[in-house]
Amino acid sequence: MRIGLDVDGCLANFNYDYQQRIIGMTGHNFFQPCDQENPPTWNYPELRGYTKDEMEKVWKYIQTSDDFFEKLLPLDGATSLDLVMPGLEDHHDIYFITNRPGITAKRQTERWLFHWLNYGLTPYTPTVLIAEDKGSIVEGLKLDVYLDDKWENAFEAGFARPKCHVYLLDRPYNRIVNAVQSLFTRVSSVQEMLDLELKNL
Repeated sequence: MRIGLDVDGCLANFNYDYQQRIIGMTGHNFFQPCDQENPPTWNYPELRGYTKDEMEKVWKYIQTSDDFFEKLLPLDGATSLDLVMPGLEDHHDIYFITNRPGITAKRQTERWLFHWLNYGLTPYTPTVLIAEDKGSIVEGLKLDVYLDDKWENAFEAGFARPKCHVYLLDRPYNRIVNAVQSLFTRVSSVQEMLDLELKNL
């Protein structure tokens, strides 16, 4: 199979470092305890009271940093994937598809995957693609399986390639009212997706 995986929110804990950077650069903490793992919306800092100018400065820092993404901690999904990675790479084509900004985002992501998914213990190297239009990538690569945590990406992937088994990692921020659910399947974890797709691995 050809398998595509999003990184932030699925494998990497983007929110923790993101929030710490916002607090450090603005000097105030408006976040709620639930924001750490389950923020209510995609653009939740603005919902909590951070200004557009403040967020632009934070994103400018992230875009120019050469190690922000590399230093992110893993989520449970990375552990689940790490346990089966050698078998995955032996039998399937794996693509990590992310919309991370910055001139070194691809390199940082590769180094992060080497560290947390133990690619150094296999003869393979991670294939990282930086893309905003993930539906086109899913169709262009003819993916059989794709996982993301952003509703719009799952929708676009399912619409662009109906043959692909598209999974949306269920989170409060992607529970869109009246969303078209037929284009993807919600799962509670990366492990659940793996259990559904890799029973015969």
